[in-house]
Amino acid sequence: MSCNCKKALQIEEKYGVEIKETFLQKCYRSLWKIFILMLGVVMGIVAVPVVIFILIFNQIFRGGKGLVFPEKLSKYIN
Repeated sequence: MSCNCKKALQIEEKYGVEIKETFLQKCYRSLWKIFILMLGVVMGIVAVPVVIFILIFNQIFRGGKGLVFPEKLSKYIN
């Protein structure tokens, strides 16, 4: 049984009520998008080198021991 999404979108476009967005709401939404994007970029720039450094350190000084994940998290990864 399908969800009939295309038909639902057509009905919504035809009979739905359009909600006007104020300038303040558009600014708020845009600022959140920019904030989330910047947070992702900064976390990527910081997290990736740290993980690479940890992996290299473990390979050189700990005899090839990789990253150790918590047991609760590792059951979802495998």
